[in-house]
Amino acid sequence: MSTNLIRNGSFDSQGKYWKSYGWYSGNTILFPENEGQSGGCVKLSVPSTGDPGQSSVYQNIPMVTGNTYNLTFYAKRTGAVDVWAEVSANGLRVVSPSFIPQLVSGGDYVQLSYQFTVPGTGTNIVLARVRLIAGSAGGTAWFDTAEIQGDKMFLNSRYVEIGNNVRLYKNAELSNNNYGVLPAGAKFIYDGIVNNMVAVDWGRDDGMTTNAYIRVADCWCSEMSVEEFAEERMITIASSLVGATGPNLGLGGNYCENFIHWLSGACGLSTDVYCDSGYCGPAVKHYDQEEIYDVRGTSGYAVSPGDLAYYDVTGYGTENVTSAHVGFVIDRSGDTYTTIEGNVPVDGRTIVAQVSGSISSGLNNVHSRVLHGVAHVFGVG
Repeated sequence: MSTNLIRNGSFDSQGKYWKSYGWYSGNTILFPENEGQSGGCVKLSVPSTGDPGQSSVYQNIPMVTGNTYNLTFYAKRTGAVDVWAEVSANGLRVVSPSFIPQLVSGGDYVQLSYQFTVPGTGTNIVLARVRLIAGSAGGTAWFDTAEIQGDKMFLNSRYVEIGNNVRLYKNAELSNNNYGVLPAGAKFIYDGIVNNMVAVDWGRDDGMTTNAYIRVADCWCSEMSVEEFAEERMITIASSLVGATGPNLGLGGNYCENFIHWLSGACGLSTDVYCDSGYCGPAVKHYDQEEIYDVRGTSGYAVSPGDLAYYDVTGYGTENVTSAHVGFVIDRSGDTYTTIEGNVPVDGRTIVAQVSGSISSGLNNVHSRVLHGVAHVFGVG
């Protein structure tokens, strides 16, 4: 299904999904909310003295080498500034003609068009950089309503990222209800196209990997590459899910331990994380028996990304170990650790939340539970 391959081509979300580049400090890139045809736009300025250089914005878009696409956008300008577009891929680039002949200085917006063929050999899906440029002489150019119509592509090496208020489904036929609406920007590992739906890796409470399905129109190939190591993939996916609930993820009840299992499945990991129980206590006991659990304040205690942080553990060292809560450590700086945790009460909702706490005291900024220790499931720490 043909769609606009450019995200936020209207610039109504200002600079979201666009990257900016100016040659010199005098080159400015702004995203005014009301200088477009009916809302937002991007405003590129270059100085009138010295070497004006260029101001530009760009996106990296999956396209097929050898295929021809048509880029359209509206532009206007003041001064002598030139306006043009550039597409680069495979270390090659193609450049549009100057649009000066079509743009009168001080005039209204004009729709411009540039037909291009993605450079490279074969018919491979590549990330092509599409750039809108103002430069060569002093002045200001405004760009609005940028579009490239085509079939949306995805890459195995990049995450799938969802848009606003997107619903994920349990099958590609849309007949088996759904998981729920997840936060904008939530990221998943791409697993192909089924019945015009994008299949992604999805976790279960037993740590296994299954699939969820997203409408092609509701998701995009992310700028972010899928990391080589499982704990890094878990960090990326967990961080993108802040604000989700247990039912959103197919998890019910007390889901903090099961959220860790879900992450394991969603990142494609089949070992390392203990998934034989939905309760935290048996997990702590398992990690202790494996000699990869350190209690806060004891010799060798350290906290590193990829660790599991367990709270309010009682009966430690006996057969009656219980724990009230667990989080997945995504960062550590000095005495501060940061986790993503399921089943956290925030503003009257029970959600996946980001928590920051003290490595030494065990206290945190979100809930009243006290950190007991960490499991080094990936051999770090």
